Amino acid sequence: MLATSLREYLRDPLLATLMTEIKAAGPIRSSLLDITHKCNLRCDGCYYFSQEMDQYRRQDDESAFDRFIEMEKARDVNMLTIVGGEPALEIARLRKLAKHFHLTVVTNGSLPIPMEGLESIRIAVSFWGDETRDTMMRGNGNQNIFEKALSHFKNDPRVGFYYTTVPGFTDRIEKATAKMVENGNFVAFNFYGDIDQKGGAYSHLLGYEEVNRIIFGLAQQYSSRVISSPHLNRVIDQRHLFGQSWGYDVCPSLTYDHPANAQRMREGKAYQTKFRAYYADLTSTRRCCVGEARDCNTCTDLWATYAWILGSMKSHLSSLEDFSSWLFTTYLFYASSGFIDWHHAAKEHLPAIYRRFASFPTFANLVDVGWSEDTALLRTTKAKTNYPVFPLMSIAEEEMGARYGH
Repeated sequence: MLATSLREYLRDPLLATLMTEIKAAGPIRSSLLDITHKCNLRCDGCYYFSQEMDQYRRQDDESAFDRFIEMEKARDVNMLTIVGGEPALEIARLRKLAKHFHLTVVTNGSLPIPMEGLESIRIAVSFWGDETRDTMMRGNGNQNIFEKALSHFKNDPRVGFYYTTVPGFTDRIEKATAKMVENGNFVAFNFYGDIDQKGGAYSHLLGYEEVNRIIFGLAQQYSSRVISSPHLNRVIDQRHLFGQSWGYDVCPSLTYDHPANAQRMREGKAYQTKFRAYYADLTSTRRCCVGEARDCNTCTDLWATYAWILGSMKSHLSSLEDFSSWLFTTYLFYASSGFIDWHHAAKEHLPAIYRRFASFPTFANLVDVGWSEDTALLRTTKAKTNYPVFPLMSIAEEEMGARYGH
């Protein structure tokens, strides 16, 4: 029955094309690495320093770093998310890693990352709230880190800004996004989790419905530069996916062999079978991607939610809209992480993906509120496409689901 539904859905030329590209890119087997315990900034609400992860010091032995690379290759890992600490302080080691893995390097943007030896990596440049909030929370009130980042990464094809939205500060999202796009960069959106309990306008408990309306409007306006799934954003806001509530028992971004996760691994819910979150000493691991004891109620992590959705294809097969939302979200993750070239995705598919999202009843509220008449009309206007008709694909549900353990 499930395989039949999948075959029927893949009669759609757009869906068949995207699935073909995902299959050609192959499975993603990821881990996460704090490449250093050092950072040149101290940002309010940074999960790394708020949980004192810098107690795990950088491994200075270069031969140990080389052994780490070989160990991850032997485990068949093909993607590393590089965090810290500030990765731009470790250019030589980034170059070593880039020879062996797909890299997504998350940086505060205050330092340049040279092109040589790092041409094919993804760079996610942090930005929080709006320019005023970003300067206050990341620049200690006196450094405009955003302007530095714009200067360092102007027209850099590797770069997407990692825009962390704050629920009580929505009035300047469009202005900041326009600057990023005009700078020649991609934009993805994240959601602020109030780790430091600032409360008020900073509280994620306010919800992200208004933020999501704005984001989807920007996706329509800048469809070749914004990489953001309305389905993913809705799940983060509502903290539910097909009757399951977000939390430790469903998050797949757990270190699979960490002692604290032993019971969770036996419970039968999906997890990433290769994933480890390494501290900077290269041997110690933490419970999950964002901490040893992070309260899941404050976690609005983009990558963890992507993993939750990607590992839930079976649950998305009950309708064409659900499956399309899953496939579009999966494709956007592949583009974000470098397994599919995001310049190709932007040119060939992103506008069609956002038009299709706009046609779904689930996201009608995103289309109707606060945008131009032309945008609203997208829900009733048939999109023009040049997608070839593909023969039915015989992919089995288990083939895609095999990226995650059960």
